[in-house]
Amino acid sequence: MRQTLWMLQHTKLWCINILKIFIRYMAVPLCWAAIIFIAYSIPGRDLNQFESWDILKLDKLIHFSLFSGFSFLLLNAFINQRGYRYFHKNARAIAVILSIVYGGILEFVQGRFFEGRSSDPMDFVANCIGAFGGLLIYKIICGRRINHWQ
Repeated sequence: MRQTLWMLQHTKLWCINILKIFIRYMAVPLCWAAIIFIAYSIPGRDLNQFESWDILKLDKLIHFSLFSGFSFLLLNAFINQRGYRYFHKNARAIAVILSIVYGGILEFVQGRFFEGRSSDPMDFVANCIGAFGGLLIYKIICGRRINHWQ
């Protein structure tokens, strides 16, 4: 009985610690993910007024920018947290995989559920390139090795 109570208290503290770390470091990337979702959910009829996007192909640049920012923020969050070595050590892979998966899900959802919008494989490619671009931007801005444990 005593050991069970200790385990429950220890598990409760562990869960609270994970939640604190998650909120502290993941708040900004989650806000950015919400911004991306809002951008994806803008109805197509509202985007038709921006015909210059088609001419200049700014659409792909926007996809690249959104997902390079998302990948950058995820990488920064995983590197700066010190509670879980696994996330710190594998920050690059986790950031890129999460960015690519999120981009793929949003492209699918955009084509199926958002009014006047369609999925575009080239948008997904721009999302993927942006996910890797976030790593490069992090390297340039922070100027240090990405996988290190201090």
